[in-house]
Amino acid sequence: MAETSNTDKNRPSLLVKHVQELAINGDEPPQRYVHKDRDNEAPVDTSLSSSVPIIDLHLISSPTSSTQQKQDEIEKLKSALTSWGLFQAIGHGISSSLLDDLRKMAREFFDLPINEKRRYATNKDGANDNYFQGYGNDPVVSEEQTIDWNDRLYLLLKPEDERNLKLWPENPSHFREVLKEFSSRSDMLIEFVLKVMAVSLGLEDDYFLNHANEEVEGLQVFKDGKWIKVPVVPNAIIINVADQIEIISNGVYKSPVHRVITNSEKERLSLAVFYSPEMDKEIEPATKFITESMPRMFRKIKMKDYYEAFVLNTFRGARGIDWARV
Repeated sequence: MAETSNTDKNRPSLLVKHVQELAINGDEPPQRYVHKDRDNEAPVDTSLSSSVPIIDLHLISSPTSSTQQKQDEIEKLKSALTSWGLFQAIGHGISSSLLDDLRKMAREFFDLPINEKRRYATNKDGANDNYFQGYGNDPVVSEEQTIDWNDRLYLLLKPEDERNLKLWPENPSHFREVLKEFSSRSDMLIEFVLKVMAVSLGLEDDYFLNHANEEVEGLQVFKDGKWIKVPVVPNAIIINVADQIEIISNGVYKSPVHRVITNSEKERLSLAVFYSPEMDKEIEPATKFITESMPRMFRKIKMKDYYEAFVLNTFRGARGIDWARV
């Protein structure tokens, strides 16, 4: 489930089976699902999992925290995003009961018969307003494309008047209620984190705003030439810096390369929210981060152009952000 702006809804796609259909017989994934690029062949370092940063957002937001406690935690956040590009957030204000309800609801949906889920299918009969919204899997534009081993339900949460409620499942019956509550809570969390990130960089706190699992291990982040397993921290929320933040900070904060490893023993459920600027917005490095010792790394880009390049680069096995480099 996701929060984002519209992208090209007319992009053609080849039909592929849903992963659930392929996995039901317990067969090995077909070769087109096996990623063989250079980064994916790098070694996995399990010894550094405990080093993945954990940030207590409550220490920063609480009126009972001392100025020093707040500043220390902000410095930890800055260090995490400079070196890792992500952190696990605890003390984020989203209740464990709401997260449990969200996981339960999502699992109930994906456990439905395939024909029931197809009622909300992506681009079914060309009827959907947004190509990427709905139930489905990766858009496939060529027979040579490597595909992610997952099925997904991708929904637009913001702006609210652009939600396509025809694609919001009626089964489970509490789906819409839970998702709306989570959307409201995650909005507050995202706004707070963006403000803290801006302050940590010496910017006005609204700078980015103006531009802007029943848990199974599997997420890995690429760092220093190795894949690091991100450990499961109960009810923590992983905050992952996107390409837009790397561009605006001129590379100070990193957009991390990350992946999820297929688990042959258990299903893995990901609940992701993507927070993005509007399509007509332009972004570029803030002048504060362009110096003689740190020249401009990215050009000024329009978000609509970036998303088109991101989709094409992803299909080719490249990073979307590379398109924006000087």
